Amino acid sequence: MRRTATVFASCALAGTLLLSPAAAELCDEDKLPQSDLALDFSRNILPYLPEGSCVEVNREDVVFGDFSYINLTIRWMDHERERSQSLAEVTDGRYILSQAMDLHDRTDVVAQAKEQFAPDLDIPLSDDDYAAGNRSAENVIVAFGDYDCGYCFQAYEYLYELAGDNVALYTKDFAIFDNSAIQAKVVLAAKQAGVSDIHQVKKNMYGMTLARLSSSEARKQVFEAIPADKRDQVRRYLERNERELERYVGESTHFARAQGWSGTPVVVVNGRVVPGGFNRAAIAEMLP
Repeated sequence: MRRTATVFASCALAGTLLLSPAAAELCDEDKLPQSDLALDFSRNILPYLPEGSCVEVNREDVVFGDFSYINLTIRWMDHERERSQSLAEVTDGRYILSQAMDLHDRTDVVAQAKEQFAPDLDIPLSDDDYAAGNRSAENVIVAFGDYDCGYCFQAYEYLYELAGDNVALYTKDFAIFDNSAIQAKVVLAAKQAGVSDIHQVKKNMYGMTLARLSSSEARKQVFEAIPADKRDQVRRYLERNERELERYVGESTHFARAQGWSGTPVVVVNGRVVPGGFNRAAIAEMLP
């Protein structure tokens, strides 16, 4: 349920946060900060958030002492489009811990708490994201990558071979470089225009180095990843549908950034992020 009145705001009132009516409408009333820790933390981070942001609390669990794991969703409007970002920290409301070592068993209790309490990711998927394997498989792997990332290529090839009866593979764009977004649009255009061997197109894209080129130079070279007899077809499709293709790639990249991710690849197995990016041992361990 979205709140329609002013309830919370960034001010020094004890136990409250005031938000403008526009910001308050974005948030679920039942998830607004309630505990002293959640209120303090929200009040302290608001100055660093986009103007007009509101804060939802998804989960709060005590870790040790006065420090708790807190999982938030930040919501705001950007050019008439609602945006959101996840934030998960171990905090006492004022201080954020990036690491805390338990000297008894030498474990990082911050990393342990984030792994234990983090909710499964609900990643929006479509036919355009499907890469390989049984679509009805028990296990779903989603790989977020950038075409100018060598590790992303390694991850993609490994996961493509791993896909099968029991594993479905989906790929999502996390275009860190501007020219990588051009590559992503062309791959998507090729798929929607009916190019059959998209796997080979993706491999060709990963083999290109466009990051240092101008956008106009990149747009010329990028079609070399497409089979020669399909290039004109894909180029025409891109010209007709570029705005929609750009939106799709942008939304995928925004989703990745909203999770707080800053590098590629990111591999997600059954809703859980694989620690360390592309980690074969961790992926195998996370598959039942």
